[in-house]
Amino acid sequence: MTALAYSYSADEVRTRSMGPCTGGKKCLVIGGCGFLGQHLCEELIQRQWMVQVFDLRQTFENSKIKFFVGDLCNKEDLKPALEGVHCVFHCASPAPLSNNKALFYKVNVEGTQTVISTCKEVGVKRLVLTSSASVVYEGRGIRNGKEEELPYAEKPLDYYTPTKILQEKICQHYALWRKFYTSAVEVSVCA
Repeated sequence: MTALAYSYSADEVRTRSMGPCTGGKKCLVIGGCGFLGQHLCEELIQRQWMVQVFDLRQTFENSKIKFFVGDLCNKEDLKPALEGVHCVFHCASPAPLSNNKALFYKVNVEGTQTVISTCKEVGVKRLVLTSSASVVYEGRGIRNGKEEELPYAEKPLDYYTPTKILQEKICQHYALWRKFYTSAVEVSVCA
């Protein structure tokens, strides 16, 4: 299977799109107190979204953001943050350099399953996952390739990457459900 290769035709993909990214709607950024999440919040506010953040702890103040503190593996923690939300942006993930295999699995795999099943329970129909460019990287340069056409790494370089691959596959599975839309964005941060 290739990264982000959903198993339906191009026409079906177009009809299953998440629609335009317009403001005025409420969104939840899971992991919104992290580096990527905080920058995403700032951009969403600029685009007139009503932004809520769910994270393990609140690490910054912003009067335009409503904060929820909890564990993304706990449905009861998630439910209040998901009420009335149009779209969830899932940015939560342990730092890849922590090298904690059990934590990677708990957050990236079990946490994502909990987030999606809780979204389904409360009626949220859209999820954007921030994944990692590592899901297609095996230590060699990538030339002339589009990420969505590249196969998943068969020999991941760390413990983090296999859990991000599983996380994308979970989203692909749920994308097949009627009226639940997912998209994974493979992010790479360069210094």
